[in-house]
Amino acid sequence: MPEIPRAIRRRWKFFAATITMLVALYLIVVSPLAALFGRQSLRLDQARASLNRYATTAAKEPEVRKFAALANEVIPDSTFLEGGSDGARSASLQARLKEIGGLAGVRIQSVRSLEPFNDSGLRYLGAHLELSGTVSAVHAALAAIEENEQLLFVKNALLRMSAGALSTSTTQEPAIEAQIDVYGLVKENAGVP
Repeated sequence: MPEIPRAIRRRWKFFAATITMLVALYLIVVSPLAALFGRQSLRLDQARASLNRYATTAAKEPEVRKFAALANEVIPDSTFLEGGSDGARSASLQARLKEIGGLAGVRIQSVRSLEPFNDSGLRYLGAHLELSGTVSAVHAALAAIEENEQLLFVKNALLRMSAGALSTSTTQEPAIEAQIDVYGLVKENAGVP
């Protein structure tokens, strides 16, 4: 077998080393960079799609504001709690609950304000009401609260037999005690941020 000249062997070794280095450079640098740029391109496409969705939503803002203002105009003011401040509205709610309780024939033991809260863009003021009376009177009071012209919501209610209810005769309707949390709506532009 003829011997390959030394110069050709050196060229083949150089060529093999160069190819090996190029493959290593591709695997170590170029391939990860290409994958990185591919992922960044995908993220950029997703960001562009989100931007287009947001721009479409933002373009509808004047129309949505118009409908929100229309809804505020359509719903009568009597639906919301009355008053110029949260304190006045809370006092109005408490007075209304005392009036409803008196008309229903229950005895109001105490009324106190509850912390206001926001839910789904609506603001609510509340009052905790403790009352006692016959089952039918408490039922009438709860029904009157829910049927009120103002939007009033009973969020929590605790009903229990009065201490003296067990000693009453079978002909007399039993008395119960109730603790209820009642919330009313505050109009959106009523001076509260």
